[in-house]
Amino acid sequence: PERREADGRLEVVALESADPRWLPPATAGLQRHVHRFRALGSMALSTCQVAATRVDGMVSLARTRAVDVAAAQLIVRESGGHVAFPAYDDPLGAPLDIEPHSPIVAARTPESLALLASML
Repeated sequence: PERREADGRLEVVALESADPRWLPPATAGLQRHVHRFRALGSMALSTCQVAATRVDGMVSLARTRAVDVAAAQLIVRESGGHVAFPAYDDPLGAPLDIEPHSPIVAARTPESLALLASML
């Protein structure tokens, strides 16, 4: 289940970034929709936290290699969550190669997924 504050903001969203300079602009846009952020330092672990319902969503600020989060994507989808690579129309469209192509976004509901993806 997804958790929201009384004002409608998502309770906790994991945020992953390789460069700390990317955080201020990203959090400025997201803070209207997110109550708290968590940064674990691992896109795969943060994505799995969505499946475990420990966080309500996950956003990476950098382009991601789909192969690095392939197992985490499966875990989220099997738990009923949703995953997207915003650079691709097809949620499974990111190539499984060694090139980073798109950020990854995960959430418990399609609505939250679309909201978080629109913030990138």
